[in-house]
Amino acid sequence: MRDMSSVIETYATRVAAGALEADPVQEAMLPAMERVRADLAAAPVKKRGFFAKAPDPVRGMYLWGGVGRGKSMLMDILFD
Repeated sequence: MRDMSSVIETYATRVAAGALEADPVQEAMLPAMERVRADLAAAPVKKRGFFAKAPDPVRGMYLWGGVGRGKSMLMDILFD
């Protein structure tokens, strides 16, 4: 079973443990990432019944920035 702590809590825990250095730009992305995590967790797995309408897709997000800014690390936190 996966840990269901929020992206914000996980980031804060890793910063407090010294595993990450706090970065205000990364921290600004955390609420949007938490919205994606919560929406994915609450999304229905599949439609119910033959004629049922498929559930609305979860609205995603796009991260961009320079090399070494922590984009992949943030996505790893979201995936975990």
